[in-house]
Amino acid sequence: MKLEAQLARDLLFRKFCRLELDQGVPQASTLGRFRARLRDRLEAVVAEVVAQLEAARVVLAEGRVAIVDATVVEAARSGLRKRDPGAGSAVKVTVKGRKQAVWGWQAFVNCDEDGYIRRVAVSAGNRAEVDSLEALVAGDESALYADAAYIGPRTRALLARRGMADRVQRRGARGHPLSDENKARNVEIGVTRGRVEAIFGHWKRHWGLRRTRFLGEAKMMTVTTLAAIGWNLHKGARFRRLYG
Repeated sequence: MKLEAQLARDLLFRKFCRLELDQGVPQASTLGRFRARLRDRLEAVVAEVVAQLEAARVVLAEGRVAIVDATVVEAARSGLRKRDPGAGSAVKVTVKGRKQAVWGWQAFVNCDEDGYIRRVAVSAGNRAEVDSLEALVAGDESALYADAAYIGPRTRALLARRGMADRVQRRGARGHPLSDENKARNVEIGVTRGRVEAIFGHWKRHWGLRRTRFLGEAKMMTVTTLAAIGWNLHKGARFRRLYG
């Protein structure tokens, strides 16, 4: 297990885990059991990190909005051919801008205008993105920013119920192209909505989340939530370093 190896040789990893030099390194099985126990507590950890950032005035709660989006993460494989049965078929865009069909998961985030993640969700790659919207919205946001995949009666009902402004991008249909007004509206929304792309880019470039190493939705949720916690800590530490 990579974590076990890093703890054995990397002093920074030991310091973060509060392991003294004369202490033994936990075995991979012990770390795995800890991860399983941690799974049910991670949502509370996300909330606690955000609360501490708010207390430090790094995150502002006033006028908060929800920026919701998803990225495709390829599923792990068991053996050479067996694919994760819980995942589903999805289409991802490669670094060259080409569309590619993959078997995987959708990892969702709800972040604020400053790019701090408040909630995450996971679904099979073939599920509609709007299916995860209810779980992503915290309820204290003033508006929802999302792409056209979230258009529909369920979204409108949620916005009415929560008293949130509709900042969901529009899309045209055959014989009914977008008006110039809606095109301009989409561009305006896209400026704010685009902040979520920095999160997904960092996850995939630096943390290897183009593909998950674990099987099953529960473990995929654990990986996604840990990535959200790591992102908030990384971003918050950078803010404090730059601005005090």
